[in-house]
Amino acid sequence: MSASTHNGDTGTLAVRAAVPSKKSLAQAEGELFQTSFVRWRVALGAAASLSLLVGLIFYFLAGNAFLLAWIVLQVGAYAVQAMACLRYERSPPDIATPEFSRWITVWSILTAITGLISGSLLWFLPADNQGLLLSATAISATFAIGEVSAAGHARLAIAAVVSQALMACLALGFHAHLPLGVVLCVAYSGLLLHFGLELNRSMLKNIEQRLHAEELAREIEAGQRRLLEAEHQQSVLRERQRVMQDMHDGLGSALSSALVVLDRGSLSVTEAAEIMRECVDDLRLIVDSLEPTSKDVTTLLGMLRYRLQSRISATGVQLHWKMVDLPSLPWLEPSLALDLLRLIQEAIANALRHASATELEVGARLTGQDIEIVVRDNGKGFDPAAAANSGRGMRIMQTRAKRLGAQLMVHSMPNLGTVVNLLLPTRRAPGGTRTTG
Repeated sequence: MSASTHNGDTGTLAVRAAVPSKKSLAQAEGELFQTSFVRWRVALGAAASLSLLVGLIFYFLAGNAFLLAWIVLQVGAYAVQAMACLRYERSPPDIATPEFSRWITVWSILTAITGLISGSLLWFLPADNQGLLLSATAISATFAIGEVSAAGHARLAIAAVVSQALMACLALGFHAHLPLGVVLCVAYSGLLLHFGLELNRSMLKNIEQRLHAEELAREIEAGQRRLLEAEHQQSVLRERQRVMQDMHDGLGSALSSALVVLDRGSLSVTEAAEIMRECVDDLRLIVDSLEPTSKDVTTLLGMLRYRLQSRISATGVQLHWKMVDLPSLPWLEPSLALDLLRLIQEAIANALRHASATELEVGARLTGQDIEIVVRDNGKGFDPAAAANSGRGMRIMQTRAKRLGAQLMVHSMPNLGTVVNLLLPTRRAPGGTRTTG
């Protein structure tokens, strides 16, 4: 995934953050409604109880038997709302669907009917008893405040306020003949409706921002997963290319050289078999370097011993293997593990081919911040300075050691054998240099 693509995704997310979708707005409205709806039993039960209490109080104060009918109508309206809520609760529709919108319409109608009945309380009180009228108006206003606060939807808040205000204004104007009361009722209803809608809008905005943030977080997480997947695929591709390059440089080069010599007819069967064995050994080294345990030096060297044991025994050389438990190297990637295996294999092969040794010792131990790997033979030895100037083998071994961030030292004298010391750092900086401390 390119940087431009990633930046483009970031820019798109920024635009989405600034412009919330209609879907998120509908989800916010639905969540706000659900938050209020879960308390419908308490809200309707309390409203019905208060209506019964208020109706009985005014019945004893005014002595109008029609107030009992008002109580029945008011409590019955709340009971109808309760049945609608119960039915909705049993099979709630998905938010932002036509069915959900129809339910809001049903509740708006029921709320308006309840508001009309609540506001009609003033019609059952004596027109000349302004104290009772004002008390009923205040109670009706209190009901309106409660319904606006608990509405959970703008349409429900409008239905509650408008219906009660309409009936109260009609009663104050035509029943009580209080035009000033009508003006105050309209002003109060306007302020209450404004408060209710602003409260609804504020709560919607908070929920919408949270939902939108969650949506953006999911999109960012999905983008990060895609980016990680792309990086993983690139890593697999790079590793595949590295393995192919290793096989080309190792197996391919050896087989190509063998074919040239075979075409000339100057290669014996024994020599051809030796080349084939070296190719197989190299292939096995590549496979071993890809093992999940390649960072474990002890296991890695153990696999090398398993691969070379039969060849060493076939030459008549006695092998002394001296190993201790060694720490894993987190930085030892497959390509570096292959360099390590090839370096040690080259040191062993040199002892078997050129040293005429009868004993070979391979050991490893932890010395300070390094793992010291030693390959020692009792062969005829050589002049390291002359070999460094004339042979490719020593240069290749030094190159591999440099890639490992290791120190390679070769000590040899004629007729006194050869010792190859490799100091492998346990901690290594990203650039390949060893770290201290």
